[in-house]
Amino acid sequence: LLSPELPPAIKWLHWRKVPYGKLHDTIWEASSKMGGRNVPELDKRALELLLCEDPGAKKEKKKKKPSQGSDEIGSKDKNVTLLDMKRAQNMGIALAQFRRSDDKKMTGDEIRAAVLSMDTTVLSPDRIEALQGMIPTEEELKTLRTYLRKHKGDPSKLGAAEKFALTLAEMPMLHS
Repeated sequence: LLSPELPPAIKWLHWRKVPYGKLHDTIWEASSKMGGRNVPELDKRALELLLCEDPGAKKEKKKKKPSQGSDEIGSKDKNVTLLDMKRAQNMGIALAQFRRSDDKKMTGDEIRAAVLSMDTTVLSPDRIEALQGMIPTEEELKTLRTYLRKHKGDPSKLGAAEKFALTLAEMPMLHS
């Protein structure tokens, strides 16, 4: 191989099984005729050139243009997820039920206002049940508050489920 220390990176190939009838005049036919012995020597250098990734090509891939709204190359706006992934996903699904009359998703503050004003146009029995399932546990609240203390109270990097859990936690007389 090219380097005795590290094997070269191999290109990703999608292999398909070749039917026996299509092995005519191939190295595989010669191998099967010899019972797997005396297989002709393969030119490993030629295989490496065909199948190994070019190290120079990797560097070019990394030099992509930054996406819109991004100041640095490779920087991504990732949300911090503190809740259990399954719980966060379930909360996201439940939050998607809350829609305004123009069919856009309601914000956490809009849902909070609907709960505090007991708006029956927003709060159906199913939605109230969904909200009850989203009330954060004491452990989740402790984790969220610790994060906020470390980040000077800035929830902007939190995921939607975490932000909504904080919104629910701020509501009076609401507990799990």
